[in-house]
Amino acid sequence: MSARPLAHISYALGIAEFIGQAAADLAPVEWIDENLNLKQIKAWIFLASIPLIINICRQIALSLLVFLSAVMNELLTLPAEPSHIAFALGAVWVLSIIVSPNASAALRIAGVSGFRLQH
Repeated sequence: MSARPLAHISYALGIAEFIGQAAADLAPVEWIDENLNLKQIKAWIFLASIPLIINICRQIALSLLVFLSAVMNELLTLPAEPSHIAFALGAVWVLSIIVSPNASAALRIAGVSGFRLQH
């Protein structure tokens, strides 16, 4: 079995993660922290919105997981507990495997098995 399909997928996913990290480094985190009043947001609304927003963006092959993780890591105030945010990000990963043909796990499984993804 050839590793060539996985090489193309790995390059694409690596580039997407690099872009997410680069965008997070350029994001105005201090401005976000000072002006958005993150403490005003109810924790359950914030936690429920993370999987929804990221999975909607995954449908158009836009990866926000690395970006949001890096930005939230730099924020001084968070509207929810860090452990709850980590759980919500884990839920995103599981849901994206199920709902998005652009998810990294789905792409890798398709590359290894030879099955074509249904769009």
